Amino acid sequence: GNFALPETQETPKPVRQAPKHFEFNVTLNMSVITNLGLDVDWANTRCLYIRQVQAGALSEWNRQHPAHLSVNAGDRIVGVNGFADDGVAMLGLCRELIASGSTIQLRIRVAPPPPLEGPPDDRDRKTDPGKDEGKDRDRDKDKDRDRDKEKDRDKDRSKDKDRDRDRDDKDKDKHKKKDKDEKNKEKGKDKERDKERDHERGKKRNRSSSS
Repeated sequence: GNFALPETQETPKPVRQAPKHFEFNVTLNMSVITNLGLDVDWANTRCLYIRQVQAGALSEWNRQHPAHLSVNAGDRIVGVNGFADDGVAMLGLCRELIASGSTIQLRIRVAPPPPLEGPPDDRDRKTDPGKDEGKDRDRDKDKDRDRDKEKDRDKDRSKDKDRDRDRDDKDKDKHKKKDKDEKNKEKGKDKERDKERDHERGKKRNRSSSS
């Protein structure tokens, strides 16, 4: 009974680590392009380590497929036409298939992500297909936010225009008032002048009547 405990604790570990490795199949028809275009290292006897992808059938595959299904330096070939766990034998099988112009199916294991991303992010990306939808949703939200910002900016612009208009109207009113005041002053002066004239005339009349 005691031995069962550590087993139950350890069983989730491989599950947690498994998504680190993203694997996919590459199918190549070697009758069309006779050169695989791969520089591999078989020091790890269980798989073939891809040192470089050169011009050939694989670079053509990369050109026709999305980034997450393309083969890059650092990835590993873990199977050839269903045959696995023996790097040297897989390499020999590749050469035979290329020579006979047969179809090769490579099982590619993508290089683990750099430590910056960390396993949790990587796990989410591989196991949660809805995550990309969420990303798209977020992107749409950002677009909507940008649209709203633009609207606000336009509103602000129109407010500024209204403000400028109000300012112009106020300035016009001020000028009008000034003009009115000046005209009123002029009128006042004219009235005073008229009064003085009348006064002078009155004096003259008085003088003539007394004489």
